[in-house]
Amino acid sequence: MRHWVDPCNNLICADVHGDIAYLHRGRVPIRSMANAWLPVPGWTGEHEWQGHIPFEAWPRCRNPDTGFIVSANNRVIGKDYPYYLALDTEPEYRARRIVERLKPLTHASVDDMSAIHADCVSLPARDYLNRIAEIDPLDTFSTQAKTILTQWDGVMHQDAVAPTIYSALRSRLMHMVIQGLLGDGLTHEMFTATGRGAPMHMRHLATRMDTAAKENDPSLLPEGHDWRSIIAIALSEALLELKAQLGDEMTSWTWGNVHHTCLQHPLSTRFPEWAEALDPPSMTLGGDFDTPLAGIYYPGGSYQITAASVARYVFDTSDWDRSGWIVPLGTSGHPGSPHYADQASIWAKVGLVPMTFSWENIQAAAETHQVLKPS
Repeated sequence: MRHWVDPCNNLICADVHGDIAYLHRGRVPIRSMANAWLPVPGWTGEHEWQGHIPFEAWPRCRNPDTGFIVSANNRVIGKDYPYYLALDTEPEYRARRIVERLKPLTHASVDDMSAIHADCVSLPARDYLNRIAEIDPLDTFSTQAKTILTQWDGVMHQDAVAPTIYSALRSRLMHMVIQGLLGDGLTHEMFTATGRGAPMHMRHLATRMDTAAKENDPSLLPEGHDWRSIIAIALSEALLELKAQLGDEMTSWTWGNVHHTCLQHPLSTRFPEWAEALDPPSMTLGGDFDTPLAGIYYPGGSYQITAASVARYVFDTSDWDRSGWIVPLGTSGHPGSPHYADQASIWAKVGLVPMTFSWENIQAAAETHQVLKPS
């Protein structure tokens, strides 16, 4: 990987001899930490790039004592790493939960790894439940919701009601905290920003709030509030929003009702008469941005999934033909193909299809053959 340039990526390796390794691969300029926070003057020469991080200095490990390697977009370097890489890493929740699942395993199977793909335990949700248990509900609806939440195990399952209430409560809490810090105008800006990078500031703030709630630290809260009072108000207001959206019957507010994909082919807006044929089917999914089963949504918008796993793989190095994989749609990009979206339902159920490896099995399983001949 010495000459790999773009994009920077986490590379996980495993071989048939039992060796495992990790490499942060890419080409990263050496630059000052000032570049991490704000734009810097480019005309002074003070912040020029000083070459690139040498290949030998890229973060890496091989056969760690733990017996496993976890990579979930989390921070991979410690404070002693001599170069600035980036600040925008995901919180530790997904990686921590994967570690919890891996530690007790001694002879991991394809099914064991697939089960970790499907894990939708939210660690911050479990922390928030301690604060929720302390509140005095403001109304009958809040009392009913508190009962549901305090009996919940923090699993963001698509058929459960508690994840919907928790997500609405957390979103309302963020509104109230940001409003107290920045006022109405900037709060609106922060909650309506979209795009691949725009919501990252919201994720950082959400993580900071998670820690403050866990430690019962009121420093982020509006004046006159502690976590008990602000959660009680946020819960009451969040329930009013859910009631307006989903109706009066709280038991029908399942996470899958609001947490689903809405995939759109690039041409369907240009040719709306073909949208039904072009757009893949919508799929419900458990999890959120903090769970190993990633189902990400914009914190300021609806709970509609905006990002999820592009593909899932499990490799069995003792027998490659026992490996499995899945993509969100299918192996063909042609909307007219039967394989355009035939993996969608399996992907939504966090299942796998066989990953045929040996040539004789590939030939035996082939549906069609294509021969390319030069003219």
